[in-house]
Amino acid sequence: MIHDLTIRNFRLFDELSINGLGRVNLIVGKNNSGKSAVLEALTIYASQGDPATLYSILGSHDENLRFDNPLSESGVEAIDSSFRHLFPNRRFPEEDGKEIYIGDSSRGSYVQLEHRLFFEVFEEFQDESGSTLRRRKRVPLEKSSPDLFSQDTTPEQALFLSTKNRSFWLDLADTPLSRRRYLTHGADARSIPHVYVPTDFITAERLASMWDSVALTEAEEYSLKALKIIDESVSGLAFVQKKEGSFTKEGARVAIVKISGQSVPIPLASMGDGMTRLLQLVLALFSAKGGLLLLDEFENGLHFSVQKQIWDMVFHLAKELDVQVFCTTHSRDCVEAFSQSAQEDTATKGVLFRLGRSVAPKDANRIFATVFDENRLSRMTEADIEVR
Repeated sequence: MIHDLTIRNFRLFDELSINGLGRVNLIVGKNNSGKSAVLEALTIYASQGDPATLYSILGSHDENLRFDNPLSESGVEAIDSSFRHLFPNRRFPEEDGKEIYIGDSSRGSYVQLEHRLFFEVFEEFQDESGSTLRRRKRVPLEKSSPDLFSQDTTPEQALFLSTKNRSFWLDLADTPLSRRRYLTHGADARSIPHVYVPTDFITAERLASMWDSVALTEAEEYSLKALKIIDESVSGLAFVQKKEGSFTKEGARVAIVKISGQSVPIPLASMGDGMTRLLQLVLALFSAKGGLLLLDEFENGLHFSVQKQIWDMVFHLAKELDVQVFCTTHSRDCVEAFSQSAQEDTATKGVLFRLGRSVAPKDANRIFATVFDENRLSRMTEADIEVR
């Protein structure tokens, strides 16, 4: 479990430190304060810098589009790589020592992503048989070096990704060939199980895949319990394959539910967004067992009257499944329901942290996190003090 999170030089954050995280964490803040960016940073951390994860994050924001860029301030050609969007101001840093860092100081675990300049040279060496061979070698350059352009060739650029356990180079050319090459690195064996649920609804195919991964386990029972929070008449749940001739593509699988008193099951999606959101939440919790659940905008599709019961379920399952939960919200009702559940479930630590920009001139609009534990949050909500 992550206790003390540090994020540096990522998206909106110059440096963000959040200490004393809980089992269940709720993130609040105004628009463009970095709530979703925290979830992205946690996804990168959990995957231990898996390149496929980086591309998925960039693609979800259309940040893989290309634009013409001028030279950077240092005079080095500004390569229009999608990776630049991960850095502050969407530009690769002009000086060394400004690498992206995402880590938990309590565990000594981290992911670091550094933009580097280098020359590529060939060096000769002898193998065991005495044969002379050549291999390529990258010679790093300091960005502040006065003789940066003293050689005939222009420095090359790449990203150097490192974790506690491994390191490798990422090509900025961002071509299909380069993608295939470094995607072969695959996921780190020490990566943390994690599930990210976006603000919109995940696809029916992904939902069916999540169901398959937990079928015939206690997840089925909890899925029904969750759906009953909204509609007590739900008595069964299954995924079926659509028949040829349906409006969706052939072979797609969708959730159906059995309703007490009705002989024919009905599509879950026909019962409203809240039902689908609830099923997503439960299946995501079980799929994230032993890892992280990252949920953007908890309240989407959920009426305020059911949110307390849903938070109770989240607190219970998070402890039972050893899942650390991070959710964002804009809703005061969601905050109040979270606060009540955190107060009642003394065995599971719930923490709310608010992201906001500093007004102090010396901090230059820097984003800070204010942490509220269960007791402090309860006092704030009871006094009707705004914490969002």
